[in-house]
Amino acid sequence: MQHDGGGPSRYSFDGVLTVSGGEGGAVVDAQEIRALAARLGWTIDTLFAGASNLNAAASIVRGGAHLSPATAGIATGAIATALGELRDVLAECSDLRDALELAALAYEEAEDGARPVLQIPWLRVAFPGAPFGPVLSSWMSDVTSHGLLPSARTSGMVMQLLGLPSLGRAAQVVTSLPGGQALIDALDPRGDDIRVTAERDAPDAAPRTGALGLAQGIGQTFDDREEGASAVEVQRVERADGDVSWVVSIPGTREPLGFGGSDAQDMQTNIRAYVDMRTPMETLVVSALARADAQLGQPVLLAGHSQGGMTAIRLANDPGVRRRFTISNVVTFGSPVSFMPVPRDVQVLQVEHAEDAVSGLDSATPSESANRTLVVRHLDGSSAAVDQPTGIGGPDVHGITSTYAETARYVDASGDESITAWREHARTIWAQPGDAVTTTVYEGERP
Repeated sequence: MQHDGGGPSRYSFDGVLTVSGGEGGAVVDAQEIRALAARLGWTIDTLFAGASNLNAAASIVRGGAHLSPATAGIATGAIATALGELRDVLAECSDLRDALELAALAYEEAEDGARPVLQIPWLRVAFPGAPFGPVLSSWMSDVTSHGLLPSARTSGMVMQLLGLPSLGRAAQVVTSLPGGQALIDALDPRGDDIRVTAERDAPDAAPRTGALGLAQGIGQTFDDREEGASAVEVQRVERADGDVSWVVSIPGTREPLGFGGSDAQDMQTNIRAYVDMRTPMETLVVSALARADAQLGQPVLLAGHSQGGMTAIRLANDPGVRRRFTISNVVTFGSPVSFMPVPRDVQVLQVEHAEDAVSGLDSATPSESANRTLVVRHLDGSSAAVDQPTGIGGPDVHGITSTYAETARYVDASGDESITAWREHARTIWAQPGDAVTTTVYEGERP
Protein backbone atom coordinates (compact mmCIF):
# COMPACT_ATOMS: atom_id res chain seq x y z
CA MET A 1 0.00 0.00 0.00
CA GLN A 2 1.49 3.31 -1.02
CA HIS A 3 1.19 6.24 1.31
CA ASP A 4 1.41 9.94 0.62
CA GLY A 5 4.69 11.21 2.02
CA GLY A 6 7.39 9.45 3.96
CA GLY A 7 5.70 9.11 7.36
CA PRO A 8 2.85 6.89 8.44
CA SER A 9 -0.50 7.75 6.90
CA ARG A 10 -3.89 6.11 6.80
CA TYR A 11 -4.51 7.33 3.25
CA SER A 12 -3.49 5.34 0.19
CA PHE A 13 -3.35 7.20 -3.11
CA ASP A 14 -4.03 4.45 -5.61
CA GLY A 15 -3.73 6.37 -8.87
CA VAL A 16 -6.91 8.46 -8.97
CA LEU A 17 -8.46 6.92 -5.84
CA THR A 18 -7.93 8.01 -2.26
CA VAL A 19 -8.44 5.03 0.03
CA SER A 20 -8.73 5.01 3.81
CA GLY A 21 -9.65 2.42 6.38
CA GLY A 22 -10.11 -1.26 5.64
CA GLU A 23 -7.66 -4.04 6.32
CA GLY A 24 -4.80 -2.13 4.70
CA GLY A 25 -5.44 1.10 6.59
CA ALA A 26 -3.44 2.33 9.51
CA VAL A 27 -6.25 2.73 12.01
CA VAL A 28 -5.50 5.71 14.22
CA ASP A 29 -7.53 7.18 17.08
CA ALA A 30 -6.08 10.59 17.93
CA GLN A 31 -8.06 10.73 21.17
CA GLU A 32 -6.57 7.41 22.25
CA ILE A 33 -3.08 8.74 21.49
CA ARG A 34 -3.78 11.82 23.60
CA ALA A 35 -5.05 9.58 26.41
CA LEU A 36 -1.77 7.64 26.30
CA ALA A 37 0.16 10.91 26.43
CA ALA A 38 -1.89 11.94 29.48
CA ARG A 39 -1.07 8.64 31.20
CA LEU A 40 2.59 9.24 30.51
CA GLY A 41 2.20 12.69 32.04
CA TRP A 42 0.87 11.07 35.22
CA THR A 43 3.82 8.65 35.18
CA ILE A 44 6.24 11.56 34.78
CA ASP A 45 4.67 13.36 37.76
CA THR A 46 5.03 10.18 39.85
CA LEU A 47 8.69 9.81 38.85
CA PHE A 48 9.35 13.44 39.76
CA ALA A 49 7.83 12.81 43.19
CA GLY A 50 10.12 9.79 43.55
CA ALA A 51 13.13 11.90 42.63
CA SER A 52 12.14 14.49 45.25
CA ASN A 53 11.91 11.74 47.87
CA LEU A 54 15.38 10.45 46.89
CA ASN A 55 16.83 13.94 47.18
CA ALA A 56 15.25 14.28 50.63
CA ALA A 57 16.72 10.90 51.61
CA ALA A 58 20.16 12.03 50.42
CA SER A 59 19.92 15.15 52.62
CA ILE A 60 19.06 13.00 55.65
CA VAL A 61 22.00 10.66 54.95
CA ARG A 62 24.40 13.58 54.60
CA GLY A 63 23.12 15.07 57.84
CA GLY A 64 23.95 11.89 59.76
CA ALA A 65 27.13 10.95 57.90
CA HIS A 66 29.30 11.66 60.97
CA LEU A 67 27.63 8.80 62.82
CA SER A 68 28.73 6.18 60.29
CA PRO A 69 30.80 7.63 57.45
CA ALA A 70 31.22 4.29 55.62
CA THR A 71 27.52 3.45 55.64
CA ALA A 72 26.65 7.01 54.64
CA GLY A 73 29.02 6.78 51.70
CA ILE A 74 27.44 3.58 50.45
CA ALA A 75 23.92 5.00 50.86
CA THR A 76 24.84 8.27 49.17
CA GLY A 77 26.34 6.42 46.21
CA ALA A 78 23.25 4.20 45.81
CA ILE A 79 20.95 7.24 45.92
CA ALA A 80 23.07 9.03 43.30
CA THR A 81 22.92 5.99 41.01
CA ALA A 82 19.15 5.73 41.44
CA LEU A 83 18.71 9.44 40.74
CA GLY A 84 20.78 9.16 37.55
CA GLU A 85 18.74 6.24 36.27
CA LEU A 86 15.53 8.02 37.23
CA ARG A 87 16.56 11.13 35.27
CA ASP A 88 17.17 8.95 32.19
CA VAL A 89 13.70 7.37 32.50
CA LEU A 90 12.15 10.81 33.00
CA ALA A 91 13.84 12.10 29.84
CA GLU A 92 12.64 9.11 27.80
CA CYS A 93 9.08 9.42 29.12
CA SER A 94 9.03 13.16 28.41
CA ASP A 95 10.27 12.61 24.85
CA LEU A 96 7.67 9.87 24.27
CA ARG A 97 4.87 12.04 25.65
CA ASP A 98 5.86 14.91 23.36
CA ALA A 99 6.06 12.53 20.38
CA LEU A 100 2.56 11.16 21.11
CA GLU A 101 1.08 14.65 21.34
CA LEU A 102 2.72 15.64 18.05
CA ALA A 103 1.49 12.42 16.41
CA ALA A 104 -2.08 13.08 17.57
CA LEU A 105 -1.90 16.60 16.14
CA ALA A 106 -0.48 15.31 12.84
CA TYR A 107 -3.24 12.72 12.43
CA GLU A 108 -5.92 15.29 13.23
CA GLU A 109 -4.48 17.61 10.59
CA ALA A 110 -4.37 14.73 8.09
CA GLU A 111 -8.01 13.99 8.89
CA ASP A 112 -9.00 17.60 8.27
CA GLY A 113 -7.17 17.57 4.94
CA ALA A 114 -8.41 14.20 3.74
CA ARG A 115 -10.65 15.82 1.13
CA PRO A 116 -8.68 18.87 0.01
CA VAL A 117 -10.44 21.73 -1.72
CA LEU A 118 -8.61 24.35 -3.78
CA GLN A 119 -8.87 27.87 -2.42
CA ILE A 120 -9.24 31.05 -4.46
CA PRO A 121 -6.71 33.58 -2.99
CA TRP A 122 -8.60 36.73 -3.93
CA LEU A 123 -11.64 35.57 -1.93
CA ARG A 124 -9.51 35.11 1.17
CA VAL A 125 -8.21 38.66 0.68
CA ALA A 126 -11.67 40.08 -0.01
CA PHE A 127 -13.22 38.45 3.05
CA PRO A 128 -10.44 38.19 5.67
CA GLY A 129 -11.73 36.48 8.78
CA ALA A 130 -15.30 36.39 7.50
CA PRO A 131 -17.09 33.08 8.12
CA PHE A 132 -18.45 33.00 4.59
CA GLY A 133 -15.07 33.65 2.95
CA PRO A 134 -13.89 30.01 3.06
CA VAL A 135 -17.31 28.83 1.86
CA LEU A 136 -17.30 31.21 -1.11
CA SER A 137 -13.72 30.27 -1.86
CA SER A 138 -14.54 26.56 -1.78
CA TRP A 139 -17.63 27.00 -3.96
CA MET A 140 -15.77 29.15 -6.49
CA SER A 141 -13.21 26.36 -6.72
CA ASP A 142 -16.08 23.98 -7.52
CA VAL A 143 -17.34 26.33 -10.23
CA THR A 144 -13.94 26.64 -11.88
CA SER A 145 -13.44 22.87 -11.87
CA HIS A 146 -16.78 21.21 -12.51
CA GLY A 147 -19.69 23.64 -12.75
CA LEU A 148 -22.24 25.22 -10.43
CA LEU A 149 -22.99 22.17 -8.27
CA PRO A 150 -21.22 22.32 -4.90
CA SER A 151 -18.73 19.70 -3.84
CA ALA A 152 -19.14 17.46 -0.81
CA ARG A 153 -16.82 19.67 1.23
CA THR A 154 -18.67 22.86 0.19
CA SER A 155 -22.11 21.45 1.02
CA GLY A 156 -20.90 20.52 4.49
CA MET A 157 -19.40 23.99 5.00
CA VAL A 158 -22.66 25.65 3.91
CA MET A 159 -24.65 23.55 6.38
CA GLN A 160 -22.29 24.61 9.18
CA LEU A 161 -22.39 28.29 8.14
CA LEU A 162 -26.21 28.32 8.13
CA GLY A 163 -26.29 26.59 11.49
CA LEU A 164 -27.83 23.46 10.00
CA PRO A 165 -26.92 20.19 11.70
CA SER A 166 -25.25 17.34 9.88
CA LEU A 167 -27.47 14.37 9.12
CA GLY A 168 -26.04 12.50 12.07
CA ARG A 169 -26.67 15.40 14.43
CA ALA A 170 -30.16 15.97 12.99
CA ALA A 171 -30.99 12.33 13.70
CA GLN A 172 -29.82 12.68 17.30
CA VAL A 173 -31.87 15.85 17.80
CA VAL A 174 -35.11 14.47 16.35
CA THR A 175 -34.90 11.10 18.07
CA SER A 176 -34.16 12.77 21.44
CA LEU A 177 -37.18 15.09 21.27
CA PRO A 178 -40.35 13.83 22.96
CA GLY A 179 -42.68 12.87 20.15
CA GLY A 180 -40.08 13.68 17.48
CA GLN A 181 -40.50 10.44 15.57
CA ALA A 182 -44.25 10.51 16.14
CA LEU A 183 -44.33 13.85 14.35
CA ILE A 184 -42.61 12.30 11.33
CA ASP A 185 -45.13 9.46 11.37
CA ALA A 186 -47.97 11.98 11.54
CA LEU A 187 -46.83 13.49 8.24
CA ASP A 188 -47.65 10.15 6.62
CA PRO A 189 -49.39 7.51 8.77
CA ARG A 190 -48.34 4.78 6.33
CA GLY A 191 -44.89 4.87 7.91
CA ASP A 192 -42.72 2.11 6.48
CA ASP A 193 -45.65 0.23 4.95
CA ILE A 194 -45.24 -0.96 1.37
CA ARG A 195 -46.72 -3.90 -0.54
CA VAL A 196 -44.99 -5.98 -3.20
CA THR A 197 -46.97 -5.41 -6.40
CA ALA A 198 -44.87 -7.31 -8.92
CA GLU A 199 -42.30 -10.10 -9.00
CA ARG A 200 -40.64 -10.78 -12.31
CA ASP A 201 -37.67 -12.78 -13.49
CA ALA A 202 -34.81 -11.05 -15.28
CA PRO A 203 -33.13 -13.91 -17.15
CA ASP A 204 -30.95 -11.60 -19.22
CA ALA A 205 -29.44 -9.82 -16.20
CA ALA A 206 -25.68 -10.19 -15.97
CA PRO A 207 -24.13 -11.53 -12.77
CA ARG A 208 -23.52 -8.61 -10.40
CA THR A 209 -19.80 -9.12 -9.93
CA GLY A 210 -17.17 -6.50 -9.17
CA ALA A 211 -17.84 -2.90 -8.23
CA LEU A 212 -18.82 -2.15 -11.84
CA GLY A 213 -21.28 -5.03 -11.99
CA LEU A 214 -22.88 -3.81 -8.76
CA ALA A 215 -23.17 -0.25 -10.08
CA GLN A 216 -24.71 -1.52 -13.31
CA GLY A 217 -27.19 -3.66 -11.41
CA ILE A 218 -28.31 -0.66 -9.35
CA GLY A 219 -28.64 1.47 -12.49
CA GLN A 220 -30.66 -1.15 -14.35
CA THR A 221 -32.99 -1.62 -11.39
CA PHE A 222 -33.48 2.15 -11.20
CA ASP A 223 -34.51 2.31 -14.86
CA ASP A 224 -36.54 -0.91 -15.28
CA ARG A 225 -39.67 -0.56 -13.19
CA GLU A 226 -43.30 0.46 -13.53
CA GLU A 227 -44.23 4.12 -13.17
CA GLY A 228 -45.06 4.94 -9.55
CA ALA A 229 -43.39 1.80 -8.21
CA SER A 230 -40.21 1.23 -6.26
CA ALA A 231 -37.92 -1.66 -7.15
CA VAL A 232 -35.07 -3.78 -5.85
CA GLU A 233 -33.22 -6.60 -7.60
CA VAL A 234 -32.35 -9.87 -5.86
CA GLN A 235 -29.79 -12.18 -7.43
CA ARG A 236 -29.52 -15.74 -6.12
CA VAL A 237 -26.15 -17.45 -6.59
CA GLU A 238 -25.85 -21.22 -6.16
CA ARG A 239 -22.45 -22.88 -6.32
CA ALA A 240 -21.64 -26.41 -7.41
CA ASP A 241 -21.44 -27.56 -3.77
CA GLY A 242 -24.96 -26.27 -3.11
CA ASP A 243 -23.96 -23.18 -1.13
CA VAL A 244 -26.24 -20.20 -1.78
CA SER A 245 -25.54 -16.47 -1.52
CA TRP A 246 -27.43 -13.32 -2.47
CA VAL A 247 -26.69 -9.95 -4.10
CA VAL A 248 -29.30 -7.19 -3.71
CA SER A 249 -29.33 -3.98 -5.81
CA ILE A 250 -31.03 -0.98 -4.17
CA PRO A 251 -31.46 2.19 -6.28
CA GLY A 252 -31.43 5.74 -4.97
CA THR A 253 -33.95 8.56 -4.78
CA ARG A 254 -36.18 8.74 -7.85
CA GLU A 255 -38.49 11.53 -6.66
CA PRO A 256 -36.28 14.05 -4.81
CA LEU A 257 -39.19 16.45 -4.39
CA GLY A 258 -41.80 13.74 -3.91
CA PHE A 259 -43.44 13.14 -0.56
CA GLY A 260 -45.96 10.44 0.19
CA GLY A 261 -46.69 9.11 -3.29
CA SER A 262 -46.83 5.43 -4.20
CA ASP A 263 -43.11 5.35 -5.09
CA ALA A 264 -41.14 5.00 -1.86
CA GLN A 265 -37.87 6.15 -3.44
CA ASP A 266 -38.65 9.75 -2.50
CA MET A 267 -37.78 12.45 0.02
CA GLN A 268 -40.05 11.00 2.70
CA THR A 269 -37.90 7.87 2.78
CA ASN A 270 -34.77 10.02 2.98
CA ILE A 271 -36.18 11.91 5.97
CA ARG A 272 -37.14 8.72 7.80
CA ALA A 273 -33.66 7.29 7.21
CA TYR A 274 -32.01 10.53 8.39
CA VAL A 275 -33.87 10.44 11.73
CA ASP A 276 -33.32 6.72 12.32
CA MET A 277 -36.83 5.48 11.48
CA ARG A 278 -37.56 2.34 9.50
CA THR A 279 -38.30 3.16 5.87
CA PRO A 280 -40.56 1.52 3.27
CA MET A 281 -37.50 0.72 1.16
CA GLU A 282 -36.08 -1.28 4.05
CA THR A 283 -39.40 -3.12 4.25
CA LEU A 284 -39.30 -3.81 0.51
CA VAL A 285 -35.78 -5.28 0.66
CA VAL A 286 -36.72 -7.51 3.60
CA SER A 287 -39.90 -8.63 1.82
CA ALA A 288 -37.94 -9.37 -1.35
CA LEU A 289 -35.36 -11.50 0.48
CA ALA A 290 -38.13 -13.36 2.29
CA ARG A 291 -40.03 -14.04 -0.96
CA ALA A 292 -36.79 -15.22 -2.57
CA ASP A 293 -36.39 -17.67 0.37
CA ALA A 294 -33.07 -16.33 1.61
CA GLN A 295 -32.05 -18.22 4.75
CA LEU A 296 -30.04 -17.26 7.81
CA GLY A 297 -26.45 -18.35 7.25
CA GLN A 298 -26.51 -17.61 3.52
CA PRO A 299 -24.33 -14.51 2.98
CA VAL A 300 -26.02 -11.41 1.55
CA LEU A 301 -24.34 -8.47 -0.21
CA LEU A 302 -26.38 -5.26 -0.26
CA ALA A 303 -25.37 -2.67 -2.88
CA GLY A 304 -27.02 0.75 -2.91
CA HIS A 305 -26.70 4.17 -4.51
CA SER A 306 -27.54 7.40 -2.67
CA GLN A 307 -30.70 6.63 -0.66
CA GLY A 308 -30.14 2.95 -1.48
CA GLY A 309 -26.80 3.04 0.34
CA MET A 310 -28.50 4.39 3.45
CA THR A 311 -31.05 1.60 3.18
CA ALA A 312 -28.26 -0.98 2.92
CA ILE A 313 -26.29 0.32 5.93
CA ARG A 314 -29.43 0.60 8.05
CA LEU A 315 -30.47 -2.97 7.24
CA ALA A 316 -27.00 -4.22 8.16
CA ASN A 317 -27.43 -2.52 11.56
CA ASP A 318 -31.00 -3.71 12.20
CA PRO A 319 -31.04 -6.44 14.90
CA GLY A 320 -34.33 -7.84 13.60
CA VAL A 321 -32.95 -8.15 10.07
CA ARG A 322 -29.73 -9.71 11.35
CA ARG A 323 -31.77 -12.40 13.10
CA ARG A 324 -33.40 -13.33 9.77
CA PHE A 325 -30.62 -12.82 7.22
CA THR A 326 -26.82 -12.86 7.18
CA ILE A 327 -25.86 -9.41 5.86
CA SER A 328 -22.11 -9.80 5.44
CA ASN A 329 -21.16 -7.17 2.84
CA VAL A 330 -22.41 -3.67 1.95
CA VAL A 331 -21.39 -1.42 -0.94
CA THR A 332 -22.54 2.21 -1.16
CA PHE A 333 -22.13 4.70 -4.00
CA GLY A 334 -22.62 8.42 -3.28
CA SER A 335 -24.48 7.84 -0.01
CA PRO A 336 -24.34 10.11 3.07
CA VAL A 337 -23.61 7.26 5.47
CA SER A 338 -20.40 8.26 7.22
CA PHE A 339 -22.33 9.07 10.41
CA MET A 340 -23.90 5.60 10.46
CA PRO A 341 -22.08 2.84 12.37
CA VAL A 342 -21.56 -0.63 10.91
CA PRO A 343 -21.29 -3.96 12.72
CA ARG A 344 -17.79 -5.42 12.89
CA ASP A 345 -18.85 -8.58 11.07
CA VAL A 346 -20.02 -6.65 7.98
CA GLN A 347 -17.52 -5.65 5.28
CA VAL A 348 -18.29 -2.19 3.87
CA LEU A 349 -17.01 -0.48 0.73
CA GLN A 350 -18.05 3.18 0.72
CA VAL A 351 -17.49 4.90 -2.66
CA GLU A 352 -17.76 8.68 -2.99
CA HIS A 353 -16.81 11.56 -5.26
CA ALA A 354 -15.13 14.61 -3.75
CA GLU A 355 -17.44 16.76 -5.90
CA ASP A 356 -20.67 14.94 -4.91
CA ALA A 357 -22.74 17.17 -2.60
CA VAL A 358 -25.07 14.30 -1.67
CA SER A 359 -22.40 12.17 -0.04
CA GLY A 360 -21.16 15.29 1.76
CA LEU A 361 -24.48 15.96 3.47
CA ASP A 362 -23.42 13.99 6.53
CA SER A 363 -20.47 16.39 7.12
CA ALA A 364 -18.58 13.45 8.59
CA THR A 365 -15.74 11.04 7.99
CA PRO A 366 -16.45 7.39 8.83
CA SER A 367 -14.75 5.97 11.88
CA GLU A 368 -11.68 3.96 10.98
CA SER A 369 -12.02 0.19 11.16
CA ALA A 370 -10.63 -2.86 9.41
CA ASN A 371 -14.06 -3.74 7.99
CA ARG A 372 -14.90 -0.31 6.48
CA THR A 373 -13.07 1.01 3.42
CA LEU A 374 -13.71 4.53 2.12
CA VAL A 375 -12.82 5.22 -1.52
CA VAL A 376 -12.92 8.81 -2.82
CA ARG A 377 -12.31 9.88 -6.41
CA HIS A 378 -11.65 13.45 -7.47
CA LEU A 379 -13.21 14.10 -10.87
CA ASP A 380 -11.21 17.31 -11.30
CA GLY A 381 -8.57 16.84 -13.98
CA SER A 382 -10.00 13.54 -15.23
CA SER A 383 -9.73 12.92 -18.96
CA ALA A 384 -12.59 10.40 -19.03
CA ALA A 385 -15.42 11.54 -21.30
CA VAL A 386 -18.05 10.79 -18.66
CA ASP A 387 -16.32 13.16 -16.21
CA GLN A 388 -16.43 16.17 -18.53
CA PRO A 389 -18.88 19.05 -17.95
CA THR A 390 -21.97 18.74 -20.14
CA GLY A 391 -23.47 22.12 -19.34
CA ILE A 392 -23.66 24.80 -16.69
CA GLY A 393 -24.09 22.19 -14.00
CA GLY A 394 -20.89 20.34 -14.86
CA PRO A 395 -20.54 16.55 -15.02
CA ASP A 396 -23.08 14.18 -13.51
CA VAL A 397 -21.10 13.80 -10.28
CA HIS A 398 -23.88 11.75 -8.62
CA GLY A 399 -24.86 9.48 -11.52
CA ILE A 400 -24.71 5.74 -10.84
CA THR A 401 -24.49 4.77 -14.52
CA SER A 402 -22.08 7.55 -15.46
CA THR A 403 -19.39 8.85 -13.11
CA TYR A 404 -19.87 6.24 -10.39
CA ALA A 405 -19.69 3.46 -12.97
CA GLU A 406 -16.37 4.98 -14.09
CA THR A 407 -15.17 5.06 -10.48
CA ALA A 408 -16.23 1.42 -10.11
CA ARG A 409 -13.91 0.52 -13.00
CA TYR A 410 -11.01 2.08 -11.10
CA VAL A 411 -12.01 0.17 -7.96
CA ASP A 412 -12.03 -3.11 -9.87
CA ALA A 413 -8.58 -2.38 -11.29
CA SER A 414 -7.13 -1.22 -7.98
CA GLY A 415 -4.36 -3.09 -6.24
CA ASP A 416 -4.83 -1.21 -2.97
CA GLU A 417 -4.57 -3.54 0.01
CA SER A 418 -7.87 -2.51 1.59
CA ILE A 419 -9.81 -2.71 -1.69
CA THR A 420 -8.22 -6.09 -2.44
CA ALA A 421 -9.24 -7.43 0.98
CA TRP A 422 -12.82 -6.22 0.45
CA ARG A 423 -12.88 -7.77 -3.03
CA GLU A 424 -11.68 -11.15 -1.76
CA HIS A 425 -14.50 -11.17 0.78
CA ALA A 426 -17.11 -10.11 -1.79
CA ARG A 427 -15.99 -12.84 -4.18
CA THR A 428 -17.32 -15.41 -1.75
CA ILE A 429 -20.80 -13.90 -2.33
CA TRP A 430 -21.14 -12.80 -5.93
CA ALA A 431 -21.21 -15.25 -8.83
CA GLN A 432 -18.17 -17.08 -10.13
CA PRO A 433 -17.87 -18.96 -13.47
CA GLY A 434 -20.02 -22.08 -13.35
CA ASP A 435 -22.39 -20.83 -10.63
CA ALA A 436 -26.14 -20.90 -11.23
CA VAL A 437 -27.56 -17.36 -11.13
CA THR A 438 -31.24 -16.42 -10.86
CA THR A 439 -32.26 -12.76 -10.93
CA THR A 440 -35.64 -11.46 -9.76
CA VAL A 441 -36.93 -7.89 -9.60
CA TYR A 442 -39.41 -7.01 -6.87
CA GLU A 443 -41.55 -3.92 -7.27
CA GLY A 444 -43.54 -2.31 -4.48
CA GLU A 445 -45.92 0.56 -3.87
CA ARG A 446 -47.11 2.38 -0.80
CA PRO A 447 -50.78 1.62 -0.09
